[in-house]
Amino acid sequence: MALDILGHFPVTAKGNRSVDHEVTGFTLEDMLFGRTLRLSCDILFGRLRDTPSSSNEYLNNLEARLESVHAFARERIKLACERMKTRYGSGATYHHFKESNQVWMYNPKRQRGLNPKLQRN
Repeated sequence: MALDILGHFPVTAKGNRSVDHEVTGFTLEDMLFGRTLRLSCDILFGRLRDTPSSSNEYLNNLEARLESVHAFARERIKLACERMKTRYGSGATYHHFKESNQVWMYNPKRQRGLNPKLQRN
């Protein structure tokens, strides 16, 4: 969280909309609309525009752009999922026991007359 002279900045989602997502590598606008939306600074200072000549051409370009962005994002999400599975699985399966290895067996026995909560050592 950022600090200012007046204190903490309020947490908003406005800045997060224009930042690339860690897993997909695209902004939220790219994923939803197929293009980067104009921000208030773009309206103030201007921005180069790529305007197609016809609406049909625009729709074809938009569809192709959305399809490529979504395909790329699906691949990135799949890779991130595999990476998380690998990291979790390596920590969860630390011990590799063989058939002849000796192990401790936990077999608690309940004492009569005592609350199970109070039987712990």
